[in-house]
Amino acid sequence: MRIRNYLLAALLLGFGAAGASATTIQYHVAFGAGNFTAVPSGAEPPILVTGAFDVDVDVGASVTTDNTSGLHNTSITALPTFPSGNPFPFQVDSPWSFIYDAATDILIVGGSAHGSGTIQFSPAENDFYLQIHSFSTATPLMWQLGFAQSRIPDTQFYNPAGGAPADGYVFVTALGPVATTPLPAGLPLFLTALGAMGVAGWRRKRSGAPG
Repeated sequence: MRIRNYLLAALLLGFGAAGASATTIQYHVAFGAGNFTAVPSGAEPPILVTGAFDVDVDVGASVTTDNTSGLHNTSITALPTFPSGNPFPFQVDSPWSFIYDAATDILIVGGSAHGSGTIQFSPAENDFYLQIHSFSTATPLMWQLGFAQSRIPDTQFYNPAGGAPADGYVFVTALGPVATTPLPAGLPLFLTALGAMGVAGWRRKRSGAPG
C-alpha cells in the first residue's frame, strides 16, 4: 500500500509539471493616451502619455489578484504639456502589476502600490492605471488611462473612457507561448524506479498468497 501511494504521488507530480503554463501567451502591448482632464482643474496635463510592456496571460483564465511576475520590459513617458510646452517627467514608484477578467477580456495594468486599477492622488503618488478592453481580439481598445504624480499635489489626470480613437490607441501583438516549466532531469528515472518497485511488491504479494 505504501509503495502504491508513493507511485501515485509521483505520477501526479509529473503530470502537474508537464501541464504548467500550457496556454499562457506572452503579448507585447504599446499604448498612447491623450485628451487628459485634471481634477481639480488648474494643472496642465501632458499632450500624450505613451508606453509599452510585455505581459504573460492565459486568456482562458482570470487573474483576480495583482500579478507582478507576468509583466516585463515596462516603460512609460509623457510628452510636454499643452499649450505651454513644459516638460512632464513621468514616474511610477511601485512595480507594475496587472489583473485580467477572462469573461469580459479586460486587462488592467498599473502600479502595484494600491492595486492595478487604483491610484492615490490625495496626497498624490507616482502611479497610473491603464484599462484595455477586448484585449485578445483583433481590435483591442485603449479604454482609459489615469495617473497622478507627486510633484502635482492632490491632483489626478484621466482621459475619456470609451476607447475612442481620438483619445488613445493600443497595439497588442501575441509573441507566442510562454516556455513551460521543464520536468526535473531525474523525474522520469524516478517514476520508472517506483513503477518497478510497485510491480515487484505486487509479485511478492501474489507469490506469498495462500493457494
